[in-house]
Amino acid sequence: MAEAGKIKLVKRNQLDTVKWERCISLAPNGLLYAEHYYLDMVCDRWDALVMGDYEAVMPLPWKSKMGIRYLYQPPFVQQGGVFYVAADNNLVNAFLLKARQLFPFGEINLNFQNNIKNASARNNFIIHLHQSYEDIRVRYKNDLLRNLNRPDIKDLKYSVTNDHRAIAKLYQQLYAGRMSYGKQAFDDLIRLCERLSESGQLIARVARSEGKLAAGCICFRDEKRIYLIASATPEEGRKMSANHFLLDAIIREFSGTDLILDFEGSDLPGVAHFYQNFGAVNQPYYFTGWNRLSWPLRMLKPSYEQFALTYL
Repeated sequence: MAEAGKIKLVKRNQLDTVKWERCISLAPNGLLYAEHYYLDMVCDRWDALVMGDYEAVMPLPWKSKMGIRYLYQPPFVQQGGVFYVAADNNLVNAFLLKARQLFPFGEINLNFQNNIKNASARNNFIIHLHQSYEDIRVRYKNDLLRNLNRPDIKDLKYSVTNDHRAIAKLYQQLYAGRMSYGKQAFDDLIRLCERLSESGQLIARVARSEGKLAAGCICFRDEKRIYLIASATPEEGRKMSANHFLLDAIIREFSGTDLILDFEGSDLPGVAHFYQNFGAVNQPYYFTGWNRLSWPLRMLKPSYEQFALTYL
């Protein structure tokens, strides 16, 4: 059984990145978000908890205000938590106990295999792409099929694009007001795109109507998953169901592979319904938080955003 005393804090500059990447690669719950270069690009600062010879690891993205360090969830990192080559029943709790000892405040997302007591589940819909497109399409709901059969959808053209900046800019314009992300987060997204483009892990796709952008998406991929990082559809594209067309085309392109299409959410009923229309199944991840701040800080709303931006 794992014990918190056997888990050590390792500063980022002392991390053995080769062993770290080996753990993430071999872990049954390994995710792109936990790659060291990915975390380097999206975190203000991060250290890690490591057990043994990197048999299990946990990234610790953190910030500091007035000398108080706290854990937070970085933009474009849906899931974190504990990643392991082999798990036991106490492993995740042991890591979290150590994290709570080191940080008096934290609100973080754990991954889909970190289901612990008192953690709250959050929706994440996925499609296994190993089947043929025809077999996947059989599970499409009638709402989606009607949208895919609209007369004007035949005017849409699906293509690869190298202009991920245009998609990211549109995504920022359409949705930044609904998010807590600042400009830096979207700059980081561009940097991630450039880094993953170099390694062949960027998937940028668009749907166009008469040469105009009707929908666009940025996906990242690793050896296990395609992650839908950002999807943007302007008003004219919405009227044509261009996003339905675009995601259907991505499924067609990558069907018959050993990949999972990860929609990255959502708890919003309308968005969840949209993904479920593709026959996606829910693979929830988990949220946990703690507040060991001294009074009166302890009495503040337990949200790191409120805590960091308003009170410190």
